[in-house]
Amino acid sequence: MLPAKPTTSAQRDPDSNMLTVDPGSWWRFVGEAEEFKRFSIPDHGLVLMVNEARVVDGELHTVVVSYHPLWGNGSTRFLVDDFLSKFTPEPDGAAVRAQELQQVMEEIGVVTGRLNSEPPAEQLRTLISEQKEKSEKAQSENPQEPAALGANVPAALLPSQDIAAAQARLEGQIAEMNARTTWIEVQTKEMRSLMETAGRFQMEKANQTLAQISDVTKKSQDLLKQVHSMRLFLGEDISVTELVSGASADKSEPLTFLQRMLFLDEEIMIQSVQDGGFDYRDMQDLGSILQANPALVDRMLPYQRSVAITRIRRHTDLPNTSAKFTIQEVMALLAEQNANERIQVLIRDGERVVMIQADETTSKAERLFPSRQEIEKIFTGGFSSSRQITPGDLNYTDARAKHDDRALFYKRFLIMFWGLHEREGLFGDFMPKGQNWLAEDVHAGHFRFIHDEENVLSDGWPSVNEFIEQKNQGLTVGSRIAVQWDDELLSQDNAPGMYTGLNGYRVDPRRVARPKSRADVCVTFRKGVGLAVHCKGMRQAAEYDAPETEKTFTVKLTKVREFARQEDGEVHEYVDHWGFSSTLCLDDVSLEELDHYIASRMNRRFYRSYFLMFTEARKVLLAERDRLAAALDDLEQTTGQPRELVEKAMRLWRTSKKWALPEKPAHINAIRRIIIALGGGLDLPDGENLLKIDVLGNGDVMVTEDVPDGTVPAIPGIPQPYVREKRYAVTQTGKLSTLKSETVKVAGELFPEKAVTIATPAQAQHDRKVQAGRRLAYNGLRTKEALEGLQEIFTQEHGDRITAFIGQLLKPSEEFLSTMLHAALRKNIDEKQEFVQEFCLAMPLGLASYRKEKRDYSAGIIVASINVVEMAYCSGLKLEASNWVRRLYKRPADHLKRLEKLGRATPALSLVGKRSLPGLLSTSLHMPGQSLAIPRGDGLDQKDFRTWVAAECHPGISIFNMSEDKGAQRTKEIMGLYKDVGIQTIDEGEKAIQYVVNSRLQS
Repeated sequence: MLPAKPTTSAQRDPDSNMLTVDPGSWWRFVGEAEEFKRFSIPDHGLVLMVNEARVVDGELHTVVVSYHPLWGNGSTRFLVDDFLSKFTPEPDGAAVRAQELQQVMEEIGVVTGRLNSEPPAEQLRTLISEQKEKSEKAQSENPQEPAALGANVPAALLPSQDIAAAQARLEGQIAEMNARTTWIEVQTKEMRSLMETAGRFQMEKANQTLAQISDVTKKSQDLLKQVHSMRLFLGEDISVTELVSGASADKSEPLTFLQRMLFLDEEIMIQSVQDGGFDYRDMQDLGSILQANPALVDRMLPYQRSVAITRIRRHTDLPNTSAKFTIQEVMALLAEQNANERIQVLIRDGERVVMIQADETTSKAERLFPSRQEIEKIFTGGFSSSRQITPGDLNYTDARAKHDDRALFYKRFLIMFWGLHEREGLFGDFMPKGQNWLAEDVHAGHFRFIHDEENVLSDGWPSVNEFIEQKNQGLTVGSRIAVQWDDELLSQDNAPGMYTGLNGYRVDPRRVARPKSRADVCVTFRKGVGLAVHCKGMRQAAEYDAPETEKTFTVKLTKVREFARQEDGEVHEYVDHWGFSSTLCLDDVSLEELDHYIASRMNRRFYRSYFLMFTEARKVLLAERDRLAAALDDLEQTTGQPRELVEKAMRLWRTSKKWALPEKPAHINAIRRIIIALGGGLDLPDGENLLKIDVLGNGDVMVTEDVPDGTVPAIPGIPQPYVREKRYAVTQTGKLSTLKSETVKVAGELFPEKAVTIATPAQAQHDRKVQAGRRLAYNGLRTKEALEGLQEIFTQEHGDRITAFIGQLLKPSEEFLSTMLHAALRKNIDEKQEFVQEFCLAMPLGLASYRKEKRDYSAGIIVASINVVEMAYCSGLKLEASNWVRRLYKRPADHLKRLEKLGRATPALSLVGKRSLPGLLSTSLHMPGQSLAIPRGDGLDQKDFRTWVAAECHPGISIFNMSEDKGAQRTKEIMGLYKDVGIQTIDEGEKAIQYVVNSRLQS
């Protein structure tokens, strides 16, 4: 809609109605001098030329006048009423301007005469005096010692021997030369200014000629636009292709125009998406695709007689910008991009579908007809782009011109359709020929405009990204997920087995394997602190011409992070995990949900990031639906529970069976027990320590209770994180029968067994337990073995083990070191890894609790470890250690230099913990028989901490290097095994090495 015209207008002299304002005419300014106060106005008055007379709807609206040539280049605008009140016609305007130009030319002649003559002596004296004043002022501001003049100068150089007089004479000559230069520069600058002014006078004459023929020029441009529209009406530069043949629609069906731009690759989403999606090369197959998929036609053209505008692709794949291209390759890429951006118009008449391709101009369209926002945007302006431009604004004519051009652009589509109907009857017999398609009565009687781009209501579903994120929250061990293998997921960090060239140092990695298929459905398993899946892939052979070999690779799915968030004025630490956007957890996904997102046009613009994953999941769920139908029907009838609950119980049971299908009576009985529990038929226990009750996938019930204080060793500074879990078998009548197991553990386990919570008597208390437990998630304090080890770590017996361990490290025997080197060598050779594993001896020293400013306490086990190869080298087995390095490393020189730097010094003994202790505000180290507080303050640096530990704990240890524990598995194994095995060998990197030497430490 156009902005409304103002109801009032400016007052105008009645005689002014007879005036006409023509471009190129002269007008004398008679308004207030304040209007042009920033310019100089000639004494004889101000005469300006009209450059443009802008007309809106047949009436003069805005007058544009050019600046006076004396002012420079530019123009100013007036609304017509304002202009006529401030200007009067000046019939002698050309003569006035010629007189002004003559005056400028006379001034140019005067300046030219001055330049051709000597500068006046009086002006030179004035300039010299001004320069002298400037020099004296500069000297007073920066005083300098005068040069000594007492020395004699040879007579050949200065006969008078008067140096001061000679200097004064020279300074006078220099001052005169500078004054002449300044005078010439002033005259030259004035000459340049006058010449530029004269040039503007001449340019004004040319602009007057152009302004006088502007009406003719505009009429010619309008005629060219009409010719373009007529060419569209006549079908020039238009191709018509029949894609689907068939019967016409009913005569009473109106012609429906769909506003939204459709993109063929998003609408079709055929299997070729694996090769990059539908593009211009596939256009020859469009007809056969539509013929084979009537539902696709109904989705794109939902009305029996309708028109939709399409483009092949929304996003064009960009080439590798780092690659070098020839001119021919660049031109080919541009042609490909232009082909994908061309517009196609699809026309449906009943069963028949026709495609129209027009000229280049129509390919600039973003929709079939304009949206309200598009028009309103033209008539808005101001700093915030929110003020409406009305006919009372000076810039209304600019906005109106943009509107008219935009309206004509979309009107040409109607003109093109009009011609197609008149010539070829493409739309069927829905209205007589000879009708004016631009008339409003024709629109009202035969057309229907669907604003499906701007009048789109939300379908109430979350976006596809929100859906994926929501479903992935339930990701845990044993979950079934759909995976779309992309480069982010198959990075060298997540899938190191698919790369070569790592050599333990990740130098120049190169991927040598690819997934066998682009998408799969997999079952997750635990990998370190996260989850992983298996990817069936094809690995390149070492030989160039050898075939690929099939191999299964491990791909990590989850990243792990720690973050702090504030609740109720306090900051709590949490451990969070999240997967990749190219994975979808299917544990709680239905076939209907997948169908919705596959068909959703609102979410389809980024289909290439999820389409393969969704379709692969749909195949699996669709195949299972038929196989599960009979079992679900039987369970629904026999239990009397709603179908939704029965399906939920079925999914829970299948998670515990690696998603197997129920085939035995025992399977059905287990599912029936789950249904009874979920349906409220369970005889629930009670008690003051009860925290929550879960139903597990095998039909058992897990009862979680609080653990009274003193049951397990307290961790200083940490809220009690322990709970007792009791697993019960359930009878067919819903009674808890046999207590199958009872375990005390830390709450908040990451990736726990899949379960459905049916009761939470103490939700807040359980949440506090989980928060406390999550702070210990990666310290190896979460298992039964870890708890038993924790109880024993404070005993004197373990203190004796630490003393023996340190004694063994300080005075190792050659037999012991040779055994360790040989065992490490055999393990590297047997496992055939692409990187070398250097083993370490390790022993838990104690438990450290610590906190940072404004954060809760946390705790971690402190483990002492030492590199076996370095210890052997420093203990005199240089040859054996060097041979070990040469045998395993491809480039042993660097590692041999590392050993040489050690010399015969004691090798570094590392403290391995959850995080480095230096810098923490408050830290306590708890060891057998003692509990020491590390000094508070700004924290200790590494050197101070080594000194403190050596003095307070074990004086025999003189070197400590702080490092962080990168893997939970390492500490967990140490805590579980040191009790029975004297030495635990592990590596210093991220990957834990599960290798044990069965020999008891001796003091």
